[in-house]
Amino acid sequence: MGKLMGKSVRLASVVLAAALGAASLLGASGSAGARNGVMHPVSEKVQVESRSGKVLVRVTFENNSDRTVYVPRSVASDKELFGAWFDVRHSSNGDPVDYIGPSARRAPLGMDDYLPVKPHARHHNTIDITDAYAFMAGRRTYQLNFAGNYAVDVNQIAKLTAVEPASVMFAHVGK
Repeated sequence: MGKLMGKSVRLASVVLAAALGAASLLGASGSAGARNGVMHPVSEKVQVESRSGKVLVRVTFENNSDRTVYVPRSVASDKELFGAWFDVRHSSNGDPVDYIGPSARRAPLGMDDYLPVKPHARHHNTIDITDAYAFMAGRRTYQLNFAGNYAVDVNQIAKLTAVEPASVMFAHVGK
C-alpha cells in the first residue's frame, strides 16, 4: 500500500507540474501584445536579418484599433536611415554601436512625415542599416532596440503614444 501511495503522490506531482507549466505558457503567449499587463491597440514588431553582408531591419506596424493611426514615415517607408532611429549595441558588453549614417537636419516632424495605417491593418517596411552603423569586422552578435511611436490624430502630431517592442538579437559578419 505504501508503494502504491508513493507512486500516486509522484504522479500527482508530475501532473501538477505539467499543469503549472502549461498555465505559465498560456500566460506568456497571452501577454505578447501587452505592456505592463495592458493590451495596446497598436503594436510594432522588429525583425533583423543578416545575410550576404547586409543587415536588414523589418518593421511591422499592426493597427488593431477601430481608427486610423499615423506612424513615422522615416521607418515606415524609407529604405535607408537618415538618423539614428535604432539603438544597436554589442551583445557581449552592451556598448553602443555608433551611428555613422547620414543625418538630416530638419524642422520638427509634421503631418506629411507620418504614414496612415488603416484600422485592423498591417504595414511592413524593410530598411538596410548595413552602412548606417559601425559594425565591427568578423562575426559578432548585436542587440537592436527600437522605441517607436504613433499618433492617433494627424492634426495633433505632438501627442504621440510610445510603443516599445522587445529587443532583437542578431549575428552579423562585418567587413
